[in-house]
Formats: sequence, C-alpha cells, structure tokens
Amino acid sequence: MICKLSRLVVCSCILVSGLAVSLAAQPAEELLPSTTKGLFIVANLSTLEDHFNASEFGKLSNDPTMKAFVDDFRAQIHKNGARKLEKLGLTLEELEGVPGGEIALATTFQAASKERGTLAVASQILLVDVTGKNKQATALLSKIDANLKKQGAKQTSAANSPITVFTLPREEGERQDRIAAYFLDGDLLAAADDVNVLTEIRKAVGKGRGDSIKTLVAYDKVMSRCKSEAGSLAPDFRWYVDPFGFIDARHLQMPAALRRAGPDKATIFRKQGFSAVQAMGGYVNFKTEKYEFLHRTAIYAPRDPAAKGNDKYALAANMLSFSNSANLAPEKFIPRDLANYTTFNCDLLKAFDSSESLVDAVVGEKGVFRDIIAGIRDDAKGPMVDLRKEIISKLGQRCTVVADYVTPIDAKCERKAFIVEIPAANVATVGKAIDRLFGRDKDVRIHNYQGIKIYEIIEPGSGVQATPASLSMPTIQMGGTNFTPVQHADLKRPVNDDNGRLLKNAAICLVNNRLYLASHVEFLKKLTNELPPENQLTGADDLNLVNQELAALGAKECSFRIFTRTDEAYRPTYELIRMGKMPESETMFASMLNSMFDEGKEGVLRPQRIDGKNLPEYDMARRYFGPAGHYITTETDGWYASGFTIGNNAKK
Repeated sequence: MICKLSRLVVCSCILVSGLAVSLAAQPAEELLPSTTKGLFIVANLSTLEDHFNASEFGKLSNDPTMKAFVDDFRAQIHKNGARKLEKLGLTLEELEGVPGGEIALATTFQAASKERGTLAVASQILLVDVTGKNKQATALLSKIDANLKKQGAKQTSAANSPITVFTLPREEGERQDRIAAYFLDGDLLAAADDVNVLTEIRKAVGKGRGDSIKTLVAYDKVMSRCKSEAGSLAPDFRWYVDPFGFIDARHLQMPAALRRAGPDKATIFRKQGFSAVQAMGGYVNFKTEKYEFLHRTAIYAPRDPAAKGNDKYALAANMLSFSNSANLAPEKFIPRDLANYTTFNCDLLKAFDSSESLVDAVVGEKGVFRDIIAGIRDDAKGPMVDLRKEIISKLGQRCTVVADYVTPIDAKCERKAFIVEIPAANVATVGKAIDRLFGRDKDVRIHNYQGIKIYEIIEPGSGVQATPASLSMPTIQMGGTNFTPVQHADLKRPVNDDNGRLLKNAAICLVNNRLYLASHVEFLKKLTNELPPENQLTGADDLNLVNQELAALGAKECSFRIFTRTDEAYRPTYELIRMGKMPESETMFASMLNSMFDEGKEGVLRPQRIDGKNLPEYDMARRYFGPAGHYITTETDGWYASGFTIGNNAKK
C-alpha cells in the first residue's frame, strides 16, 4: 500500500489527467508530440519519495497525529479518482510496483482545422519506464483487460495488434466513444485515450520524432533556463505548461453541462494579448542540503509582434510591466509581526491605461471603461476627480502587499493591505483627489486616527453606519465612490451591480508619502503607527536568513521579492479546513485552492472536498512550517523566478 504523501501527489496527478501509463528509458521528451500542452515528469519515484519524506512536509505527513487525516485524504483520492481510472481498467494499487524509472503524464491539444476538416482533439498520455519491472508490467496489462471488460468495454483491436484498444460504453451526454488504449514495447508502457497519438508515440520508440516537444522553442527556453540555474542538482520532478493550450484541452474534456455560456475568461485574456505568455515550467526539489522545498521557474513571454511602438505586449497584456531593482529591502514602516510581505516594481500608469480594453471585454461593451472614468471626472453630482491625471499618474512604482490575520479564525480573518509610494511633489495633489473621491461618499465612514484621515468604505447592507453624506450621490459604484457615468449608447449590461463593486469593506489613507489601501481599518491603523527598530520587519532574523538565501540563488536586481512565514500564513486555511469552511474562505492561500477545485458553477459555493475533521490542532502542525522566500526577475523574453522553504528554526 502507498502510504507516503509523495506517492499521493503523483497518484493525484494521474487521477487529474485521467490516464494510466508508464514511461520508457527513452526520454518522454523524445516521444511526446509538439502538441503537448502540459507535462509532468518524475525522474525516479523512489528518489522523489525519499526526498519528500526527509523534508519537513514529509515528516508532517508521517506524523502519527496526521494518520487519520492522511488516511481520509487517501480514501477521498480513491473515491474521486476511481471512476476515471476504472475507465482505463486500473486501480492505484495495481499500478504500484510497476515503474522502474521515469514517469511522464502529458496533455495534448490539436486545434480544429477547416482546411483539413478536422475537429479539435485533446488527449491524455501516461508513459512509464518499466525497466527491470517487465514481469509486473505484463501482469498489469492482464488486469487492465479484465477490468475494462467488467465495465462493458469491447476490445476493438486485433488480437495480434501492437496496440490494444478498448471502446467503452458512452455515458449520458457523450457524443463520441471513449477509448482506452495501451502498449508495452520493451521497457516502455504507454497508455492514452487517443489511438492516433499513441500510434505516433510507438513509431517514435527507439528513433525519436521530428515533431517532438523538444523541437518547441518555448519548451527549450523554459527548460534550458531552469537547467542553467540548477546546475548539477537534478530535479525531483519538472513540469511544463502552455497555459492557453492547456486550458483549451481541459475545456474540451470538460462535460458540456459544466461549461460556462458565452466567452470564457481564457478567451478574453487571450484576445487581450496575454497569449504572449507562451509557456511556463520549472524544476522542483524536496530536501536539498539547505532547503525543505526549492523551485526554479521560467516563464517564456517574448515581445508580441502585435505590440505597438515601444510596448512589449499588446492591449491589456501591457499591464505586465515590472522593472528590476537592486533596492527592494523592506521599508522601515513595515511591522515585524506579519505573515506575508511582498514588494515589487510596477508601472501603475501603464497598467491603468492597459486595463481599458480588458474592462470593456469583460463587461462586453466597448467604451465602458472610458465612460466610467468620465463619469467620475465630469458628473457635477459626483466627486469630479480625474483618476488618471490626479491619482494614477502621480503614484510611484514601488508597491508593497502585506498580510496578517486575527483570531478567532473565520472566512474573513486574513487582513491584507496594498501600499504604494508617492513622490513628495505629488502628495498634495493625490491627497486632495482622494478627499474628493471619498470624503462625501454616503458609504464611507471617516476616521481621524492620530491626525491621519482614514476613509473606511462600508459594504452596503452590512449594517455599519457610515458618515452622513452632505450630497445625494448617484447609485453606480467604483471602489466605493458613487457617480453617474456618461451613458454609452450601446451599453446594454447593467453597471450598478454591487457584485461588481471593486472595493467592499476597505480602508484608505495617505500618510508619509504613501497611499494605503487595506481590507480592515484596524490593520491600516497598525500599518501607519510609528515603529521602533525592534518592531520593524527589517531586523527580523528569519527575514535576514531568507534574504541571504535569496541572494545565494541569484536575487540581485529583481522585480518581486516575497517573504512568507508559512507557520503563520497557513494557519487560517488550515483552521478553516478543520471547520469545513475552506470554500468560503477569502485568504490568499485558500483562494488558490478554491480556484483549483472550482466546479464552474457561477454563484454556487462548492462543497469542501477535503475532509478536515481529523486534522490535529494547528500547534502540532505549525512546527513543520518554516520561513519561505521567493523572487522574480524580469528578463528580455519573460520572467525567471526561484524560491524555497527552510526549516522552522529561525527567530522572528
């Protein structure tokens, strides 16, 4: 039985991709086609398992107090994934003991072609090197045959065919037959849900192919960049994704009932120039000499041929403008007791201007963005603030995001704040504009905190009394400010929907040449307090240790620097999982998990899939979580990032 979490990770990937296979001594890169949009490769499962178990994450998963939760987690993986594996005639237990080397899981996508008269096709592939395990692999094939026949599958290939093909009964709503196919050739066991793809792979065995994934410039750029940084350290696993191609594949494989009507977000972002991000991938290691976890990640995004003038990208993608700097150390006003600290350089004016076409595309009407901005600027009953001229263009480029949390833990316990510097000469202009923007808003309460004017935006219907407004303000809201937009003749969609409000509960102030935007007014007050040196983040031992390691990894001039105390950052999500409330959580980490588990149903809160009732108290788990650091550098053809987690032995 597999009882190590590392095997669960690998098996989860198998379940998600919906396939079962094994990879040959010949590298998967030489066998997989250039239409591969996602790839996950484990060089050696035993090595991965050993390294994972030696790390703090492995020690946590093997802690006796975690046994009940890990067992439940394994059971849920079996329950949620059994249906997919059974279609291929496999169980997780039957796959154990078969890999003798590299394992690769891949997703391919071939777009429809009017010229060739072909439809779009997505497929899943699993390749496993069974070197030294041919006897086990042969036995597995017999089990696959028997299991598929129990499902009503019929073998449609000839008895002596090199590729065994089964056709499975169609399920409700399916228009095409489902296929399960496999072959064993020497030390390669391969399986897929597409006979044509599998046939081409078999032809390439021992020869390679001219259209392999290795021939892709994007793949080579990503993997070469990571390899150059990793040096002699071999990754425990590596991964590659063509983001929009992978989304296309997953969308095609999704049941029609779960597909959203109308343009999806991926289509909108593709048309807005974000398809310039052609690939991303990286190397991942557990338990190296210094780190519990280490990643090296490259994003390939060369200049878009459609870009105009000096722009690097087209349309809204131009908001991806992050400059490198050697001076991204924490500012002295940042308090020591934080869960997460992120600082970066961003051209906010370019981001603002570039967002116009994206806002219009999301709303579905051209000109909406300009109408909204014009309404804020020109309506005599509104604030009459030129957002671009009086605020955005006056801001600096150094931005900071910080987070902590309050107890008791609930879905809104995490507190976040965004801080941006303002050149001294621009402070007065921005201050006056902010006061006009929020000072008379009927949904804003004004606080005077130690001489600082704080504007607290109150969510309508929250029951909190805001500051009485001296003017009767119109109904449409932008960041808490009411205004009447200049009416666009073709605008058919309502704009005055509270769900589209950019800011609900939030607090804003301007102090010491900085503009603050916080999720909680009390957090904002904390951030504006004067700090003695001993209460500043800059003097924290764990931060300084992380910075030393970031420098060793090459973090010199970079666009982003991130410092996380994982023992603090993970707590809200951990506790909410224990309470069964993770899907409603608004923490940053939970938001990422929720997006991964999203079921595609608009406005419907998904059920929690992870059963947390058997999780131990957090104080047991937190000792395994240490400080983490990451950095991102902007390069000519994209970005390079690296980061790590170290043991929880540094002082705060």
